[in-house]
Amino acid sequence: MSIRIPADYLTLHEVRERWKLPADSLDVHRAILKGILRPSVFVMADLVVAHSPLQAYSHSGERHSVRGFCYVQGLQQTGTFDCAVPAVSYAADPQSGGALYLLDRPLTMEDLFAQAVVMLEDVVAAETMLMPEDLTTKEYNSVLKLVTIAAADGYGYSPNARSSVPSELCEAGTKLGIDISENTVRKILRQAFDQFAPQVVS
Repeated sequence: MSIRIPADYLTLHEVRERWKLPADSLDVHRAILKGILRPSVFVMADLVVAHSPLQAYSHSGERHSVRGFCYVQGLQQTGTFDCAVPAVSYAADPQSGGALYLLDRPLTMEDLFAQAVVMLEDVVAAETMLMPEDLTTKEYNSVLKLVTIAAADGYGYSPNARSSVPSELCEAGTKLGIDISENTVRKILRQAFDQFAPQVVS
């Protein structure tokens, strides 16, 4: 059966290409194991329901029909760059009330690279998290200063008022072929203005 991947999802191989990593790079593996990337897999099966993480390893119980993309849950590192994923959930955070569904066979890292996708919004958020590690503190602060200058002077952004600027920046990015989520824009603007608030000189 052929599965159509929505435009706002990337396969793990596409994430690797986006990050300009060589084919033998293990950086995507690391991001998954550290919880920086949250993979989803397409499920079409009747799976045992686990109403709490403590029940997630019991194969007895009622089965529910699970159809569609689900977040992987309960990831356990089983090797330096391998894992076992015993369950899935429709909710990113099953603690919020969503049920866990126990897979008939745990997924490995190899399975994730063959089957999993990640929401583009989550990839962009991961890039933001990883940025300070890739840049020196001085370079990262310079990036934040540029964000403050562009947002304040170019868009009239103020962190103290409700603003459409984050949405406008996302739209501008889309026109330029640069995807970024509004939540990520808000987070970066908050970091920039917290550290480098404009000093208005009269």
